Amino acid sequence: MSNYTKATDFAAKDSLPSGDAAKVIKGAEFEDEFDAIATAVNSKADTASPTFTGIVTIPTAAVTTFSLGGTTVTSTAAELNLLDGVTATTTEINYVDGVTSNIQTQLDAKAPTASPTFTGTATIPTASVTTLNLGGIALTSTAVELNYVNGVTSNIQTQLNSKGTVDNLGDLGLTATAVEINKLDGVTASTTELNYVTGVTSSIQTQLDAKGTVSSLSDLSVTATAAELNYVDGVTSNVQTQLNAKVNDSDFTQSLASNGWTELPNGLIIQWGRQYLAANASNSSVSFPKAFTTACFQVVITGEDNTTSRGDNFSLGETAPTTSTFRITNGVNEGLYFRFIAIGH
Repeated sequence: MSNYTKATDFAAKDSLPSGDAAKVIKGAEFEDEFDAIATAVNSKADTASPTFTGIVTIPTAAVTTFSLGGTTVTSTAAELNLLDGVTATTTEINYVDGVTSNIQTQLDAKAPTASPTFTGTATIPTASVTTLNLGGIALTSTAVELNYVNGVTSNIQTQLNSKGTVDNLGDLGLTATAVEINKLDGVTASTTELNYVTGVTSSIQTQLDAKGTVSSLSDLSVTATAAELNYVDGVTSNVQTQLNAKVNDSDFTQSLASNGWTELPNGLIIQWGRQYLAANASNSSVSFPKAFTTACFQVVITGEDNTTSRGDNFSLGETAPTTSTFRITNGVNEGLYFRFIAIGH
């Protein structure tokens, strides 16, 4: 569809002077005008029962039932008017899904990607920059080089000017020569490993060469066998300290006579002996070889020459043992020997 646009201004020709070639009206000009009018008219639809093709645009229409592609449109005119002037596609319209405020307002608050101008303080967490200008001066330094100023707190040149110059190693207080320093070239040892030479006063290799080799325990003047050394396997504290805490023979005191005694380190005393007891002796006192310190706990006696005909008629006396004595009664009409064992403290 096209509109008629006048190609020749015939009224303007009236003001031209006689004899002006442009004042002449040509048949071709009439032809062009009529052709333009015919074209414009032919592209229009009749107002009565028009038939349209392509896309029909109706600026204002009173429609009772409106169908598009066989589907009845139920939207109100106000709702449809929201689309008035929209040229976006369905995909483009869907881009507003999720938008919570005026899009233009949000866009106005953004900077263009091409030659943006920022105000205030611009924070750029990560940027890929081909050419960077600061104050109109292009920076040619690499990111690595720029990072060298990280941590600098004052003017670099001022700091450099306050430093001394270094023309030789002596300016650094070094007495080593360049040759000596170059000995460190290629060293892979750590600081800890290098510190192992602290205190060394002569060539380490010379000292190592002067040492013997160790192929067996005898090279260390060790006479113990491996089996003997393994006896300490499982020991968890000082061996001598543990041995000192054990009981020694010297911790036992005794008298190893026929009537004797032995005293343990914990104070327990065991005594023994042989004693003659007269015939019919009653509650006779017998002394221990050694007096108990605290008490006698038990005394056991047994006859030495009992016979079946005579019987075993003797016993401890009525009085309980003391720390130094115990008593015994002989119920036989003849003297006899008996033996005893006593335990006390």
